[in-house]
Amino acid sequence: MILGLGPDLLPIVADPSAPVRSGSSLQGKIGKVPSLFDQNGLVMGFTNWTVHSTSDAEISRWSSEPRFGIGVQTRDLVGIDLDLTDANLVDRVARRIEIRLGMRLPVRSRTNSSRCLLVCRVSGSRKKTVIPTDHGRIEILGEGQQFVAGGMHPSGEFYSWDGDGPNGLPAVIPAVPSSLFDACIADLRAEFGTKLHLSIPAKPVVSDDLDALVSGETLADLESATMHLAAVGYGREYDDWAWTGNMLKSLGDPAKGLFLRYSLALGNEKPGEAEKKWPQLRADRAGYRAVFTKAQALGWINPRKAATPESVLERFKRMPRADILKEWAPLAAAMSKESGADFMALVHEQTSVGKLILRQSLNDARRHLARDKRKNAFELRAAARKMIALQPENSVAQAREVGDELIKNEPPGTLVLFNSMVSRVREAPPPYMHRVDDSTEPPPPRLVVETHTETSMRELVENHVVMCELRDDLLAPIQVPKIILDPLLELNAANAPTIRGLLTHAIVLPDGSILSTNGLDPTTGLYVSGITNTNYRPYSVAEAAEARLRLKRVVLDGFEFASPLDEEVALAGLFTAIQRTLMDAAPGLAALAGAQSSGKTTLLRRIHVLATGRDMAVSTLAIGDEAEIKKSILGMLMSAPAMVVFDNVPDGFTVHSGVLGGVMTSSVFSARLLGGNRNVEALTNVLFCLSGNNLTLGADEITRWMVTRLEPKRARPEERQFRNSDVVGHALSISDAVLRDVIGIIAGFIKSGDRLALSGTRFPAWDRMVRQPLIWAGGGDVAQVFRMNEEDSEHAQSLRALVRLLRAAFGDETFYARHVAELVTGFPSGESRDPDLGPKLRDALEGLAARDPSKAKSVSRVLNAKAERWVQVDEMTGEALRLTRRVDGDGVACFAIRP
Repeated sequence: MILGLGPDLLPIVADPSAPVRSGSSLQGKIGKVPSLFDQNGLVMGFTNWTVHSTSDAEISRWSSEPRFGIGVQTRDLVGIDLDLTDANLVDRVARRIEIRLGMRLPVRSRTNSSRCLLVCRVSGSRKKTVIPTDHGRIEILGEGQQFVAGGMHPSGEFYSWDGDGPNGLPAVIPAVPSSLFDACIADLRAEFGTKLHLSIPAKPVVSDDLDALVSGETLADLESATMHLAAVGYGREYDDWAWTGNMLKSLGDPAKGLFLRYSLALGNEKPGEAEKKWPQLRADRAGYRAVFTKAQALGWINPRKAATPESVLERFKRMPRADILKEWAPLAAAMSKESGADFMALVHEQTSVGKLILRQSLNDARRHLARDKRKNAFELRAAARKMIALQPENSVAQAREVGDELIKNEPPGTLVLFNSMVSRVREAPPPYMHRVDDSTEPPPPRLVVETHTETSMRELVENHVVMCELRDDLLAPIQVPKIILDPLLELNAANAPTIRGLLTHAIVLPDGSILSTNGLDPTTGLYVSGITNTNYRPYSVAEAAEARLRLKRVVLDGFEFASPLDEEVALAGLFTAIQRTLMDAAPGLAALAGAQSSGKTTLLRRIHVLATGRDMAVSTLAIGDEAEIKKSILGMLMSAPAMVVFDNVPDGFTVHSGVLGGVMTSSVFSARLLGGNRNVEALTNVLFCLSGNNLTLGADEITRWMVTRLEPKRARPEERQFRNSDVVGHALSISDAVLRDVIGIIAGFIKSGDRLALSGTRFPAWDRMVRQPLIWAGGGDVAQVFRMNEEDSEHAQSLRALVRLLRAAFGDETFYARHVAELVTGFPSGESRDPDLGPKLRDALEGLAARDPSKAKSVSRVLNAKAERWVQVDEMTGEALRLTRRVDGDGVACFAIRP
């Protein structure tokens, strides 16, 4: 993966001759912005690319298209784009960056231009910044931006890097401390940034709204104030940008140029947007003077009117005494200490007011000035963030106000409600899992749901809101208090949308329609991300039959199954993995074998990659520790995985877990969160899988697990090699075609309206979305596996043996539990022709969980549990017997075997 940037990579159509979809905004932008080809080969935009996280499957697919260039989102990286026409200036800026940072950054360039781009890693998110110069601009690409890292420029030249890695790419991208990077950008602005001046008309401009003449000096001052707003980021929010435009519009069209330059300085992504917006603006009654007020509140000082001791002294010599006493102190307070003292002496000479009184006035003015500076500094630091004065008695309402800001400004997925917990969707290693090939290593990151903590929520709030309190009649910033965080976390004060799970592939909805659009789907509650292929449709029954056979050849290639039914089960496992998020309950998939290296984990791994586009992570089943199983399952469910895989369960183990069984047959799992006292109901719409050798299923598990058995036809299966040894790479290469066939079969069956006359299972949604579509497409009934499970289970075999042994011992006569216990201990109540009857009865009873078969009470518990149940004792003849139960006259249970 390129420098660990896989999730941030994007495709960019770089072929200038490629036809663009009609009406697309990409006209003239080929090779510059994220884009794809639609099913007709036309270039289309990449929807929601700013929140997209790219999967390995997408990278593999895009790599096969030679017309794609490579784009990189500036999330982990920051790009410094030197969009300058002067080659000497480019060299000077690049040299200044290298000197200021103390390191050389990787450079992307092209041979037919002096323009270039430098990249580095900087912690923390940052907005785009633009530094206008006399020869173009310097752009610092931040959150929501991207740059082209490879491919062809629209001019026909290819981009290149000066690195020493493969293909000239940088071998490493250096990390720069945030404070050092910000200081460097400030130096660039100071050294190379230029101030744009509004051309002054020969005659005063008339404002239609104010009916007032505006001088050239006023327009120059307005230029300075407006560009200050851009410098501090006021206008990055659309409403603030439009407000500034409405104020400037009061001057009429002569202010249009200033509005365009203001928009450019803000780093507007769409240069033409300001041009289009200007005619739509409406002059506000407050007029251009409101721009001065806003700029002053954000720290602007009019440089033309800044006081110097000389200018003030000269002006005051001509002023009346009353005016001098009214104005002198604030001006003196802004001077240096020495200049202020000189000015106070002049005021004393001209007004004859005592120096003690004047000194007191000067001290008061300095205190007021210091207070105003603190206020301006605070407002400047807050920049575009909203300031909210804390009202402890109104904390819940204020938390909702904060939540509104978060929802308005944060991308989708940053705030969601999952399993009743305020959470976020992000790339991270899934909890309670490890790498498939190393149990000591955490799994690779993937898209997960992560419950917000106080720390993560505080960081989120601080990005958009400054909480304040009143100190000395001034607002002062404070840490986001717990009384604001608690409602956001516990009451969902932000009204975050509820999601039911994550989806990284297309899925068939219950009505047969196909969901393949990224974003939060309001109908299903699924958060969909990473889908780039929308070429799906329902299949006809003939197409479905061909597709099922094709899937068996492609998906199951290289695996040796024990029977055709095992093949059908493996295919059903893939279908279940793809549709599982829409099912309230579904069976799990167990890949079993008689020996190691049979391909069990590889099969599950291939299914996982096909369904998610990511490599599989696995977990360890805590055998015999129900509390640990409960804790780990809850932790995994809270992250919304597509599959939970318990890999390599110990050989010969009988799988039995009340917790796991309950989770698989219920739509929610109720449990207490670790480290707290809060209960949650976690959705269970994930596919549970396990693998192991010579495993058996407990009595409650036989109808919960689809078992597929692998049986290599060689003595040393570990010496076998799959034709495609790269499990992940191979699965990614076939994933598009596989998903298209699975979706086509399921959607085709549902849309056909066909209903198959089948006995149901305990999973109705699974019957409709997996079992019946496969039968419709010409496959066998995979539900047969549950009958096979029962026949092969230790429990079923023990029950058959018990019924046969009881008939051999008692015929059709009535017997009591004590009679059976006596047979087990070797003291038969009657004649017995089989000397091994006692040991065989013990084995059968122990197989049915009798604690002590020699005790009547233990035997009675087993007999009572199995009474009135038909048991097939002979598969050839189909003979079935029933253990009957009645209570005798003394109130004691007695039993008999009846045909």
